[in-house]
Amino acid sequence: MKVSFFLIGVLVLGLTDGRAQGQYSVASYNLDNYRLRATSARRARTAESRRAVVSVIHRSDADIVALQEVGSESALANLRESLNRLGHRYAHSIFNRAPNQEIHCAILSRFPVVENRSEATVEFELYGRQFSVLRGICEVRIALRPDYHLTLVNLHLKSNLPVWYADPVDYRIAEAAIIRRRLDEILATGANLIVAGDLNDSPGSITLRTVMGKGRRRLMDCRPEERFVTGTAPGGRITSGATWTHHYERRDEYYRYDYLLISDELKKHSVRGSASVPVFPKWKQASDHRLVLAEFVAGDGERP
Repeated sequence: MKVSFFLIGVLVLGLTDGRAQGQYSVASYNLDNYRLRATSARRARTAESRRAVVSVIHRSDADIVALQEVGSESALANLRESLNRLGHRYAHSIFNRAPNQEIHCAILSRFPVVENRSEATVEFELYGRQFSVLRGICEVRIALRPDYHLTLVNLHLKSNLPVWYADPVDYRIAEAAIIRRRLDEILATGANLIVAGDLNDSPGSITLRTVMGKGRRRLMDCRPEERFVTGTAPGGRITSGATWTHHYERRDEYYRYDYLLISDELKKHSVRGSASVPVFPKWKQASDHRLVLAEFVAGDGERP
């Protein structure tokens, strides 16, 4: 399908929403099983908890949101409609349906998605057998301006929950290795790349080191910090220094599993100090994960 770059330019120029000219924000958010209907293995989310999810995304005011644990296309449509009613319109959405899974990855964007390179089935070998990246690889190219594109890869790797067919850590590292091959291909094109998502592992883990890579094409961790919104602090914000994004209630443990990893090209256009874990009311009612957010400027780079 041919895309009118004049129309894209008109749409993009209209999306300032009070930010500096050319500035945009990207978020990653695990919705903790955002389902409208229960299945034999997973509960449905209550209307009240879904409203809490909508509130978190709405208050973050992110231009692009990478979502994990979306139950279905109808659940994604429900989320978009709820945000629309609050005046927060995401004109573009991508849903990557992973086979044999009840939770999936998706993307919401105010900016036009000009290419969808998502794959539901990405295979790798482990223990001499063939397996698949559980939730596939959700990859899109987004036009922030007609002459400036962003590549976003949204991931949700294997959790630490035990399974009969593989060790969870081995599985996650194998997922990371095949994903890194894909990222090397993207980076070879000079793309402005963000890797977002729930990687289910800590910053110093083999999983993270594998996804981030090394050398010239190493990705940088934005390392968002907890930020409280208040009317008394300078600029209306207090940063605590905490970086955790996931609360495992059963053990009362806190982890940093949710990431925004950026290419060297995009690092040049990141807004310093903008990476945050914003603390909103009812965040715990919304999800056991917290949204992570960072801001960037669409500079000179990546022509289509």
